[in-house]
Amino acid sequence: AAAPKPAVSTITANATVAYRTTYFSESLDPTTKRQIETPVSRNYADLRAEVIGPVFSKVFSPNNALADRLKHVIEPSWSVQRRTKIDNQNLIPTTAGGGYDTIIGGSTQMSYGFANRIMVRKTGGAENDPSSAPRELLNVSLKQSYYTDERASQYDTSYSFGYLNRPASPYSPIALVARAAPTLPTAVDFRLEYDPVTGAKQKLLGFGLNGTMRWTALDATAGWSRRAYGGITGGAASNYLQSQTNMRFSGGKVGGTVLFNWDIGRSTLLNQRYVGYYNAQCCGVSFEYQSFNYPNTSNFPIPKDRRFNMSFTLAGVGSFSNFLGAFGVGTQ
Repeated sequence: AAAPKPAVSTITANATVAYRTTYFSESLDPTTKRQIETPVSRNYADLRAEVIGPVFSKVFSPNNALADRLKHVIEPSWSVQRRTKIDNQNLIPTTAGGGYDTIIGGSTQMSYGFANRIMVRKTGGAENDPSSAPRELLNVSLKQSYYTDERASQYDTSYSFGYLNRPASPYSPIALVARAAPTLPTAVDFRLEYDPVTGAKQKLLGFGLNGTMRWTALDATAGWSRRAYGGITGGAASNYLQSQTNMRFSGGKVGGTVLFNWDIGRSTLLNQRYVGYYNAQCCGVSFEYQSFNYPNTSNFPIPKDRRFNMSFTLAGVGSFSNFLGAFGVGTQ
């Protein structure tokens, strides 16, 4: 039989226009740069256009233990985003550590990249057999952005390792993201960011590796990440281990979550969280205990804390929780 020919799909284009306004109860003094009790509003228009394609795909019939049908897709993408000038930019306060909500007005961002996807399917199974449904075996993508205002590169949270601590640059890191699902219950995620800027002190900004296992009653995720610029601690490179396990029993009526984040360099358990819940047809109750031990820096007004939360749910009414939100604030 003749080899299958690659297929080319049409190009998909999307455009959005938004006007955003944010009210702050405090603002920055233009001279001292200290927060003062004078409210301020931030207003700007956000325009974005995205083009995906042309998409190239090819179907194979390997007929092996992995798949009877295999489809390879190459999907290029390009987008441009423009935020209008913010006249009172110098009065807008930022959050501790630099600003998750920091917007650089009057800047344009252009992003470009492509994705390689491999999808497989086993035929001949039962109608409701999950193994016979199409699934994505592998997805590998590359992405980078260009900014007309290089300060915007420091506040682009889509680049998790080059965000905030990296010196300003017209170009973002090159982000490599890979996801593999060799079997239905397992998945592996990998992310790497490389700095292409000539003369950059740190070329490999960071990487993260996570694995997930899913069963009927629970799913567990564990991973390791490394940041060249120290992550939340700043300064030298940092390494973190993180894990999360979700449990569900009795058809989802009873369950819980266990989560922790370990700082290898400081030999410190940064965060731990335990949640348990019970849901009946008429009502439900949940309990949560959380503690964290972050570095004692200006980034964290409360670096150490222990919290206990409790909430009740009534069908058709809503949820009720403790008004203080947490107990033991500021405890050691």
